[in-house]
Amino acid sequence: MESIFTLEGQVALVTGGARGIGEAVVYAFSVAGARVVISDIDMEKAGELEREMTEQGYLCEAIYTDVSDSESFDKAIEYVIEKFGKLDILVNNTGVLIDHFITDISDEEWERVTGINYNGTFYGCRAAIRHMRERRKGCIINMASMGGKMAFALPGVHYCSTKAAMISMTRHLTVQESSNGIKINAVAPGTTLTDMVAGRGPEKLKSIAERVPLKRLGRPEEIAAAVLFLASSASSYIAGETIDLNGGLYMN
Repeated sequence: MESIFTLEGQVALVTGGARGIGEAVVYAFSVAGARVVISDIDMEKAGELEREMTEQGYLCEAIYTDVSDSESFDKAIEYVIEKFGKLDILVNNTGVLIDHFITDISDEEWERVTGINYNGTFYGCRAAIRHMRERRKGCIINMASMGGKMAFALPGVHYCSTKAAMISMTRHLTVQESSNGIKINAVAPGTTLTDMVAGRGPEKLKSIAERVPLKRLGRPEEIAAAVLFLASSASSYIAGETIDLNGGLYMN
């Protein structure tokens, strides 16, 4: 009996795939049998991951993409389709987090965070859906955050606002595109042990972990497991949902 978690024969594009949660998704998809395109702005890191995965026998390729630039994202999608003939799965994973309160957020910082987190998700969905509509088949998974669903007395209102908007986009596109054979969902991780949050320092991270019922932070591979589930046939009747991955934080 074939595993319902297999991605054998499928082509996936993972943005921000060179590190953190994106890297874990690349690995999970590869193990599940997908041909994975590692999309990132850091080609040195993406290239290292490509070589590592290829040496292990997986089908991976790294390409440059600036998700905040619609033309760059369009070219990335076009490249995948021209080379592999299709795009089955898009994971909009790229994100940036800057811990500033609203009075300290400059126009440039606002534009950067919204440009990468929200605009990048929109550009990716738009480009992928154009192709997926023609095939009447496809899967998109957006990387939201618990910050898009909960309010905190912490800095980062621009980050949380973009993640809330991504959740809304996921819902609206589901209503519009499900009849075209396109399944769209999101995941909302809690604080996860990645380079992006490491700068907060061990004491801050310990304080955050203490508020989680499981008494620890998430691991990238745990988030990737949920993304794999949403990409696989195991989630065939799930659409427009945002899966919470926060160790029970909502229970407090």
